[in-house]
Amino acid sequence: MQKKRDFEAWMGKFKQSIYDYSYYVDFEKVKHNVSEIKPELGLLNSLVGSNDIASDFIKIINNIRIL
Repeated sequence: MQKKRDFEAWMGKFKQSIYDYSYYVDFEKVKHNVSEIKPELGLLNSLVGSNDIASDFIKIINNIRIL
């Protein structure tokens, strides 16, 4: 069983800063870029939890070629 990380402890190690997440990430650009590849991300997301990711990925690619 995989050990879960303690998110609160991890966050507690950060120093106070005048910057927030938007200083490091252009969230509007991220939203725009994600919206352009949303169907592809959905297909890849379907592989989460797969017992044989490589084989399932190849099946997805083969099905796309048929379409």
